[in-house]
Amino acid sequence: MTEDGDANLPYYLVRNESFGVAQPEDDLLHPEKNAAIAHETLSETQYFSFSIPAARIHSYLYLWHHPNLGVVTGGAWVWQGSKRHSVEAELNDYRLFMRDDVLKNDLRDYRLANGYGVRVIEPLKRLQVTYSDSERHNSFDLEYTALIPPIMTADHNHFEQPMMVRGELILRGTRYEVGGFTIRDRSWGKPRQEDNRRLPPLTTLQGVFSEDFAFSSFLFDDVSQDEGFESFTLSPEKLIPSGSWIYRHGKLGAIVRAKRTVRRNPDSFHTERMVLEVTDNLGRTIVVTATTITTWPSYGFWPNQMVLCNCVELECEGLRTHGEVFELYSNDYMQHRANLLAKRS
Repeated sequence: MTEDGDANLPYYLVRNESFGVAQPEDDLLHPEKNAAIAHETLSETQYFSFSIPAARIHSYLYLWHHPNLGVVTGGAWVWQGSKRHSVEAELNDYRLFMRDDVLKNDLRDYRLANGYGVRVIEPLKRLQVTYSDSERHNSFDLEYTALIPPIMTADHNHFEQPMMVRGELILRGTRYEVGGFTIRDRSWGKPRQEDNRRLPPLTTLQGVFSEDFAFSSFLFDDVSQDEGFESFTLSPEKLIPSGSWIYRHGKLGAIVRAKRTVRRNPDSFHTERMVLEVTDNLGRTIVVTATTITTWPSYGFWPNQMVLCNCVELECEGLRTHGEVFELYSNDYMQHRANLLAKRS
């Protein structure tokens, strides 16, 4: 839904879902599982981030391996404030094509050509992420410590994990102390095709309120009531992709119902404010309000989609923290929207 304040939004879905169990080797590459996939877009990924909300700093740290092509893509973006263009980030160092011999030591300890590196100190529990560019006076040295075991999808091809991150960032010569919560993730064993798909916007909202309270949600926009967008309408069972969850009081539940209101900037499309109500299969309901702190657009992941990254302030039941919003807009949707606006003007 794209209009803020609609009190009659329908629930998206009712569904039950189970989870898998992560093993220590899941922090490494998965050659045996990947071997079953012949497609050239077979992917294995590793994602981290950190935030310094008081300084309006956020980040995106990524490794993307295409095992069947022998190619590694990856690096780091760190930005302060809101950016109109991706290359305005204070730290912008992401390489598309590197030979995968940079992973000769698996994911235990690697360093990419741009200086970005990750070391697994203790699988599923502690990792170190570093980067250095002396010419631009950019660097970071971060340690990620698990708050809970990874939350594994039922197909055992993806996990997310609430973490505590601590360390130091030097951004264009200014030093910052890093300390706070985040959610990292890993994926493997599936192709990630880049062909155009006729889809409505997809938004991720996730955050960690405490060592005992975190959530992650994936929702497609329900555009069924948006005039002119009928061809982008998804059936209710497809509006929540698998993998949305709530962890609270030591119990993990799959999100089975959700509704939300979103106010987006009409020019940049970044979310400015979101109110999300979700219920899990344990019967627990939470209402989360997200207010944007900083924004950054990326055009380096999937050229046929626009990816927007936001750091947000989160509030739920009097608790406050920060989290992340990722928004994906398909080429078909954006082109269709532009045509509609042109006809109406």
